[in-house]
Amino acid sequence: MNTRFISISIWIVFISNSLIAQIPSIKGTIVDAESKETLIGCTAALQGTTLGAITNFDGIFELYNIAPGAYNLVISYVSYEQQIIRVEVLKNQTTAINVLLKPSTVVLDDIKIVATKRTNTELSVMSSIKAGNVVASGISSQQIAKSQDKDASEVIRRVPGINIRDGRFVVVRGLSERYNSVWLNNAAAPSSETDVRAFSFDMIPSSQIENLIIVKSPAPEMPADFAGGAIMITTKNNADENATHLSYSMGYDIGNTFKNSYTYQGSSTDWLGFDNGTRDLPNGFLNTAGIKDLHETKDMATGQEKTTEQIAKDHETATQQAQSFNKIWTPVQKTALMDQTFGFDITRRFLLGNVSVGTINAIMYNNGKEHVSVDRAGYAEYDAIEGRPNPLYSYFDEVYRNTVRIGGMSNWSFIFGNNQKIQFRNLLNQYGQSQTSLRNGKDFYNDFTIRTNELAYQSRTTYSGQLAGEHHTGNNNFKADWILGYSYANKKQPDIRRARYVKTDDESPYVLTIYNTVNPDLLGRIHMNNFEHIFTSALNMTQNLTFGDFKPEIKAGFYSEIKNREFSARNIGFIKSNSSQFDQNLPFQTIDTVFLDKNINYPTGITVAEQTSLSDSYQASNNLLAGYVGLKIPFYKFILYGGVRAEKNSRVLDGFDDSDRPVHEVTDTLNLFPSLNLSYNFTEKLVARAAYGKTINRPEFRETAPYSFYDFEENALFTGDTNLVNSYIDNYDLRLEWYPEVGDMVTLSAFYKKFENPIEAILTSSGTGWNYTYQNALKAESKGIELDIRKTLAFIPTSNFFTTLLHNTTIVFNTSLIESRLETSPDDKHARDSIRPMQGQAPYIVNLGLYYANEKGLSVSLLYNVVGKNLVFVGDDNYAHIYQMPFNDLELLVQKEFINHWKVKAGIKNLLNSTNTRQNMAGDKTVQQDQVTRQFKPGTTVNIGLTYTF
Repeated sequence: MNTRFISISIWIVFISNSLIAQIPSIKGTIVDAESKETLIGCTAALQGTTLGAITNFDGIFELYNIAPGAYNLVISYVSYEQQIIRVEVLKNQTTAINVLLKPSTVVLDDIKIVATKRTNTELSVMSSIKAGNVVASGISSQQIAKSQDKDASEVIRRVPGINIRDGRFVVVRGLSERYNSVWLNNAAAPSSETDVRAFSFDMIPSSQIENLIIVKSPAPEMPADFAGGAIMITTKNNADENATHLSYSMGYDIGNTFKNSYTYQGSSTDWLGFDNGTRDLPNGFLNTAGIKDLHETKDMATGQEKTTEQIAKDHETATQQAQSFNKIWTPVQKTALMDQTFGFDITRRFLLGNVSVGTINAIMYNNGKEHVSVDRAGYAEYDAIEGRPNPLYSYFDEVYRNTVRIGGMSNWSFIFGNNQKIQFRNLLNQYGQSQTSLRNGKDFYNDFTIRTNELAYQSRTTYSGQLAGEHHTGNNNFKADWILGYSYANKKQPDIRRARYVKTDDESPYVLTIYNTVNPDLLGRIHMNNFEHIFTSALNMTQNLTFGDFKPEIKAGFYSEIKNREFSARNIGFIKSNSSQFDQNLPFQTIDTVFLDKNINYPTGITVAEQTSLSDSYQASNNLLAGYVGLKIPFYKFILYGGVRAEKNSRVLDGFDDSDRPVHEVTDTLNLFPSLNLSYNFTEKLVARAAYGKTINRPEFRETAPYSFYDFEENALFTGDTNLVNSYIDNYDLRLEWYPEVGDMVTLSAFYKKFENPIEAILTSSGTGWNYTYQNALKAESKGIELDIRKTLAFIPTSNFFTTLLHNTTIVFNTSLIESRLETSPDDKHARDSIRPMQGQAPYIVNLGLYYANEKGLSVSLLYNVVGKNLVFVGDDNYAHIYQMPFNDLELLVQKEFINHWKVKAGIKNLLNSTNTRQNMAGDKTVQQDQVTRQFKPGTTVNIGLTYTF
């Protein structure tokens, strides 16, 4: 037995040494240049990588698993001069070097040499959370690759306490998107949304994300404008090796692909995610004042009565203006093709003298089609006499979308000396969506049947560019990082075309809705543009102090942000002239015929008019200057980290109200935000945390702008409120973290939040339907618990097929249970309830993931997500609250890697094809009546893709 054991051991050692010999490596000896004695404990690190080693008792170090290429090897030792040596690593060879290290003439403190920190693995994210000063959760690119998530909005729902609203807005701990702060690469992310305070997470492709961390407790260096979470998105930045990846995938939507679909003729660049100008207003089209002047009998400039000749000229001009639009009003039928996704990225590292240069460049293209059938309904107050709900409308929408996403990234890092770093980061994303909506149904308020077309297009451009640096002293006692950044975002909605047909009874034909007064929502064309520019700068400094065994840490820094926004809209419609003589009884979907023949003629036919008012545009700016100081004090097994952040925020909004009266809103505040984070390390594997912090929630531009717009999908009017004030929040957190084994993590958290003047979106009565606006409630509180478990089953012995399957499986489970309570002001006479849940609050969130991976390159992921019923819109005295009902989402993904550089990826999204439902939960304060207001099935999609690595 002993002989056999010795023989096996010899063979294992022999095989191991043979395998190691085939792995490119660097092996060297470091000696004192004067005494020629070997140096023990010297650090050898590859500049700009995660690889490093320390010399043994013989002064020898060795680095393994190095990709072939040229590197800068940094050699450092206490009281010796640092050396940077250029090293060439060849395939299947060990590079040997001998280093003579000269003693330094200056006495130095202790020196710590660290390699570049890896941040893209599950283990690195867990390590960062464990070592951090705050309560946080996160996800890495390694885990993202195990899902079919195509963008950040799908990635982030895997994080505990997170759910997604409307496919792109993030809700943290049951708090709506307005309570989140989003930073991209440590600077404010631009908002491309005009209507709500939110960053649109569907703009960032998942392939470009390094990691995503959600900080849930305040800290001095964190932005103060959050209550749910500060969401920190980091794009890929470290170039450890030379690599090139090419990927392509196709998607088959079971309910849509190769079936009849509707679209309309757009621009020749729609496939690139933007309109080339085809949908712009016609060349030479008059401004708003000019269009309105055509319908006046008095000259708007002079106030004098127009002459007969002037009026005739106005009629001719109006006819020409109306005829200058493109003639596309109705959709055409086509066959929906498969979804297409293409990706290409190239990573390169090279040397420029003593500088290691790394660059990651990537481009992603996605072209997808979607068809959903949506039931919509609206209800007024409960009809107590009839004993039934009082419906306002009941519609059936067929919605066809073609969405294009193009993402580009170019990140550069320049690493010199002992991993001092300068980075230049660029992220550009283009999003374009063409949408055709066909609506049929009953308008009960006006008692007629309708058919409505909406042809809409929107594009969003987001750019984020940053020049950043990371620096530290040789002993790492002082560290500093800085950022100079610029971000740009736009949202363009050119030429939204709407046409409505009605009939009064089943025997009557549909009649095109053309009135004597302009209403673009019934027959018109709407143009909207939003532009936003953000300039940022930041400096963060950390100083480590040493007083024997007592080693505190001081942090200080500042942050500056200048944000400018400009929004404008034009509401153009078509009306009857004063003495219209054309036949208005037109067959459904023949509006092209109307606008191509003699009916566009002023004064005997149809003409163009405009509803645009001064309130349809606004300009706004927000200047934020923040400074902070923090102190980290370790004592015994405790770590106390606290400090204060000061923020001076100046905000200006210029616009007009509904009566065209100027609005000049100015808000200038200076606030102090204290925070305290305490952690206790029971053992290396068990950590307890407690935290408190004060934060703020400021109104967003759109929420205070007096601009009103009609939302076709919601069939409602949205209006801002200039009376909104800041909301202040007290945040309390408790958390227990357990790290039983490497790669495993269990966290249990409890939180409590107290709000003063929380801001919400509410419903208001309008007679014919719903209106939405924003207001401050009196106060609110939110409390909940979160459980997050990540456990590998590698401890199970592999005795048979089943145990082998479990051995290679990882379970990820997280859930949140949340309760909120909001009180309305006694002065709010229209409030439906004096006490109720907060808007956006979900009572529970559940994520479950099963991940299988074996040594043969096969991996399987099964992911499940559900969010409990949550309040979407707050009702008033006449309208019930609207709730989003639970939606069960299940997806399956299978990946297989092959040794010849290929990877195959196949998956099914929305396996259950559950129904997405919104509904009223009470038709009256005293009578319970469930009423569905929106319902659809998003459909099941099958994806298959190939990736090739060069």
